[in-house]
Amino acid sequence: MQNVRSGQILYKTDNGQKLEPIEEVTIEVNDEHVGFVMEALSHRRAEITDMGPVAGAVGRTKLCLTCPSRLVLLSPFPS
Repeated sequence: MQNVRSGQILYKTDNGQKLEPIEEVTIEVNDEHVGFVMEALSHRRAEITDMGPVAGAVGRTKLCLTCPSRLVLLSPFPS
């Protein structure tokens, strides 16, 4: 049996400044869960870039945002 390692974030240095990778995240969620999802992502320093209804799907919202990779990939979401 092999051990599985957790993810690792690769940082870049530019002019002596450590730069953090940013992820673009798109989520489609039922309208009644938008508040919960936005709250959970705000704790991960996510920034909403676009939000609107899902075309052809009544009661669904599409959220587009950016978030630091380490906060998306390495932290579990609350259940």
